[in-house]
Amino acid sequence: MTRPALVTLVAVAAASFAGGAFAQDAARWLGAAPSHMSVETYEMTMGVSPGQTPRRPRRFAEDREVLHLPSHYGSFAGVTADGSATVFWFRDEGGALRNAVVHDAASRHLRIEYAPTIGYEVEARERR
Repeated sequence: MTRPALVTLVAVAAASFAGGAFAQDAARWLGAAPSHMSVETYEMTMGVSPGQTPRRPRRFAEDREVLHLPSHYGSFAGVTADGSATVFWFRDEGGALRNAVVHDAASRHLRIEYAPTIGYEVEARERR
């Protein structure tokens, strides 16, 4: 095999792998796209002492994965879940319901934020 053919073959294989990896990631998030990590720290009083005075505040830190939700989804309407995924439901100004599927939401810390929607278009198609 010639060097240019080998380089082309490696490039095609790498692109196929990357495309497949992206397709897997895209299928993993529907509506709520992974954005970044957020470290939240806060202090909170936990209970009272035997003399019924508030205990000294303790410092907590939480690492949360931030998911961005398109702003056109509208306001939060409800949540449903099964063993592997949580579905967050949203209602837009026109009354349409949209869902955002978050896999493994019960086993990790999350923060869901609205992100501005840019260039939103809708095309109605006949169902096949």
